[in-house]
Amino acid sequence: MGSHPLVLDTSIYSVGGTINNADITAAIFWQNVVGVTGVGNSLTKTGAAGWDAGASSTTTLAADGYVEFGTGETNTWKMGGLSNGDTNQGFADIDFAFYLAWNGQAYIVESGTQIMQVGPYATTDTFRVSNTGGTVEYYQNDTLVYTSTTTATSPLLFDCSLYSTNATINNVVITPVTFWQNDVGVSTSTNSITKTGTTGWTSGASTSSSLAADGYVEFTTAENTTWKMAGLSNGDTDRGFADIDYAIYLAGNGIAYIYENGVYRAKIGAYVADDVFRITNTGGTVTYYLNTALAYTSTVTATSPLLLDTSLYSNGATINNVDFTDAP
Repeated sequence: MGSHPLVLDTSIYSVGGTINNADITAAIFWQNVVGVTGVGNSLTKTGAAGWDAGASSTTTLAADGYVEFGTGETNTWKMGGLSNGDTNQGFADIDFAFYLAWNGQAYIVESGTQIMQVGPYATTDTFRVSNTGGTVEYYQNDTLVYTSTTTATSPLLFDCSLYSTNATINNVVITPVTFWQNDVGVSTSTNSITKTGTTGWTSGASTSSSLAADGYVEFTTAENTTWKMAGLSNGDTDRGFADIDYAIYLAGNGIAYIYENGVYRAKIGAYVADDVFRITNTGGTVTYYLNTALAYTSTVTATSPLLLDTSLYSNGATINNVDFTDAP
């Protein structure tokens, strides 16, 4: 796995050698961007002073996890933290926030109410806000500074509000504690699962992170001789396949189909082990791909956030290499 940031690098041996039409396109990290510029996973306020600028992450935590961030200065006002949604750019909209003030002091503010003063902060500090079963904790450089008395409601995204011109929120990283949640009758290995239980639509898991807005999920399978379904879903109620809003059904006869909430929609065609399946959401429109080829466009509008949900029928069935990507 590569280390970020990544740049395009070249080495040209021959006289007249060329590299043409270079284009670097980053996945969109931010949504609801107002009065700030975003570069990768960092933000800078560009407008006049006021609690009227900010953005939120396009990726959410469906369950336990944490967000970390920093700042490039200690003489501006800004807030950042976890929130169940993003209504506006005001700081009162952030459920659980670190308030980094112009005087070099850090505070904790929850839904607009100041809870406590943490103490001085520096540009080298890392701030973490974590959720574990609804309990929110705040860390400064890995040191626990406060445990909230307010229970968090998932899903949670990173939300921020910047007051001062040139105020920054830098290097935002969203990390689920585990990749999978609600796992029943399966073994998990990083971003892959394998059914271990008896035959039946009784096993599966869903991802602990989700897409807050546009983007896609990709996955593969190691075999085309078992029955299993996987796809995007607004929530995860049970292990049955009818619970998956937008699913690709990989049948044991080597044929792939599309099912939505248990209803047959279309036949994709033959598939083999390690084919790449993609399901995208663009403004509520869901499309299905097999190895980059468009297979079907849904007529049912999606509701975000969307996680990957699975249902596995056959013992030994696999869903492998699950990967989320925010829309480019």
